[in-house]
Amino acid sequence: MPTCPGGQIYVIQAGDTLYLIARRFNIPLNVLLMANPGINPYNLRIGQEICIPVPPPVTCPNGTTRYTIVAGDTLYAIAARFSTTVEAILNANPGIDPYNLMIGQVICIPEAPPVPEPGPEIVILNPTDITPDSKGVAFVESDAVAAFVTNVPEPGELPGGEVYKLWVRESGNGEQVVTTMDEVFPGYWGGWVTVDFPLITGVSILITSEQEENTTAPEGLGVAEKIL
Repeated sequence: MPTCPGGQIYVIQAGDTLYLIARRFNIPLNVLLMANPGINPYNLRIGQEICIPVPPPVTCPNGTTRYTIVAGDTLYAIAARFSTTVEAILNANPGIDPYNLMIGQVICIPEAPPVPEPGPEIVILNPTDITPDSKGVAFVESDAVAAFVTNVPEPGELPGGEVYKLWVRESGNGEQVVTTMDEVFPGYWGGWVTVDFPLITGVSILITSEQEENTTAPEGLGVAEKIL
């Protein structure tokens, strides 16, 4: 008689297979095999005694949660439900048989990592005919635009210019926001604005040299621009 501490002895009947026995007693097939070392799963004999073990309790480490298998479950469906992958579930449950899930079987589900917030879109601004060597870049978020430009003259060196201004404008005759840019480093001008309209296709980003008091519409010379 096999030793079976804590479990029970089962006598093989006609038609028995280890797969059917495992399902009948609601234990994973690999647990049944480990409890009966040396057994030939392809040559069970009527009257043969095997050990039906008590499945060890499933303890899930930090970063995983316990889940109990219900009828109809597959690892693919479970992975989709918990926003993880089949591979991640298998890694968290070494020895699990993905093709022999048991109703009532407890497995560990890796917790989905937090979804990082999308970073700003980086937009390269085009130079204009006035400053063909200008280099500009804008960082576009859902409700804000920050822009920088260099390789441009002092704004006062351009006709009618006093300062550089950053304009963000909707297409057509839509809304616009404007700010005066600061020289954040020698030769580098930067500005930042918040917007309350969608930053989608057709929105233009424009840097121009302007009179300080002008906040109505671009009137000066453009040095960098981009239409989203």
